[in-house]
Order: sequence, then C-alpha cells, then structure tokens
Amino acid sequence: MSDLISENAMIIVLLITYYLLIAHNNMKNKLSSFFWFDNDLREVITYYQDIFNNNGENNFEEISHKILSGDGTDKIELASVNIFGNTYHLMNARRMVSFNDSMSLMISTDDQTETDYYWDKFTKEGSENVCGWCKDKYGISWQVTPKRLMELNASSDPEISGYSMQQMMQMKKIIIKDLEK
Repeated sequence: MSDLISENAMIIVLLITYYLLIAHNNMKNKLSSFFWFDNDLREVITYYQDIFNNNGENNFEEISHKILSGDGTDKIELASVNIFGNTYHLMNARRMVSFNDSMSLMISTDDQTETDYYWDKFTKEGSENVCGWCKDKYGISWQVTPKRLMELNASSDPEISGYSMQQMMQMKKIIIKDLEK
C-alpha cells in the first residue's frame, strides 16, 4: 500500500513539475532548480525578497504562483521566482528528504561589504560552516564566494593560490584581506 501511495505522490510531483517547467510561459532558462519547502511559500518568498532586494535593487522577482489547496486559505503552494536572472521553482509540500550540503547555491560577491551582507542575512537564522559555506533558515546551503577568492585560487603562481586556499580552509566567512600575504 505504501508503495502505491509513494507512486501516486511521485505522479503528482511529476504533473506539478510538468506545469512549472513545460506549461509555464515565463521560462527563460532551459535548466532550473526545483525546491520543496515545508512552509507557506508566501513566507519563503518574503524571506528571499528581503535578502535579495536590498538598497533599491530588484534582484528577486516572483514570476507566478498558484494556490491549489482548495481549503479556503491563501496559502501559496507552487511558485516560480527569478533571482539574479535565474529561474527557480518552489513547492509547498511535506518534504520526504531535507536539504543538505550535496547541493548548494553559490553567490559571487564583489567585495567584503557584499560578502558580509549575504553571510549575515543567511546565518542570522541559519548556520555557519567552513570555507564560505552556510545555511539559511530553511536549510538551503549557500557558498558566499568573493570574486577575489576565485581570482587568487586560480592564480598561476602556486604560492599565491596555495596561500589563498590554505587561508580559506581555516575560515568560516571569507575575509578577503586575509587571503593575501
């Protein structure tokens, strides 16, 4: 019986995914990510809008949403959003598995101020990890990665790249000035 329920649940998920990925006319990317949350998506969307739409910038846009429950609530159950030009799909459903570090989103930052901003926002109700990795309040893993870190780690000078890599391995939040001798 539980196999039948699991099979039916997967069919529902596939149908929802079909709606979001094929029938949705705002698709800009051929490849996008799909996230399951245990929360009302209105709360999730507001959380990310507050993070990404700072200083008058509009880096987060809700493309569409659907209310499917039919239970009289205004709970958003499906949504498509755009963050820095990338489309992501969200679903409010009981997750069968939790988010983990095997998948992360990397945000490339221009300077220490921007690095600090995103790090502080994600870890305020989330958690810190090493090498610039952290989790937000929903458990999504983020790599807050300064562009300067990538430049130093990619240096053709092994002394520069080695030192930067060694410093990074000892940090939680990346401190750009500490990556260079």
